[in-house]
Amino acid sequence: MINSLKEQFPDTAVLVLSQGDELLFAEKALRAGARGYVMKQESVEEILVAMRAVLVGRIYASRNMAGRLLQKLFPISSARS
Repeated sequence: MINSLKEQFPDTAVLVLSQGDELLFAEKALRAGARGYVMKQESVEEILVAMRAVLVGRIYASRNMAGRLLQKLFPISSARS
């Protein structure tokens, strides 16, 4: 759905507001073209932060999701040197 929306309206900033498990769906939504993913149970203030971020062209991810994405990009080996 995000893919087809972005195909028709490429300049549209998509923010997904979801009940779905963030760890399962946020990365998929971002890869599909969403600019942010926020859980419905977040505070109104946090949802507004997400909306403002997406509207000015930034990507929004919760602290939890941002940490997970960074971990994937820069894995830390368990062996210390």
